[in-house]
Amino acid sequence: MLTFLHSCGYIIEILGDFIDANLNVIQMDQQENMGVERLSSLFGGKICFWCPVDIQNTMIKGTVEDVKRYARKLIDSFACFNGGFISKSYPQPEAAGHTEEKIQAMCETFVEYGSRFYGKTAF
Repeated sequence: MLTFLHSCGYIIEILGDFIDANLNVIQMDQQENMGVERLSSLFGGKICFWCPVDIQNTMIKGTVEDVKRYARKLIDSFACFNGGFISKSYPQPEAAGHTEEKIQAMCETFVEYGSRFYGKTAF
């Protein structure tokens, strides 16, 4: 069975246990609280990350260029593991204070930059 779990909390200490229990996909809207590089180094290739650009930091406080840079970082950190990343957008962006400009930048970066991995828009 393919298993998904959502968590926005700081779960770095128990994520390995979830992987050992055969969790396939972790859906995280806030990765900055654990660090993308740290998540990649500890768990990359062991689980698939399903993420937007961090919804409480970069999407709110960052510039459009910061959003693009962060989207590329997610791809570089997780998609390098075959099947290690699924991009997503946050379903209530207005409620979280995300601007249309930043949402567009995130989505375009996921498609354009991400397509370099497989030559298509799904990665």
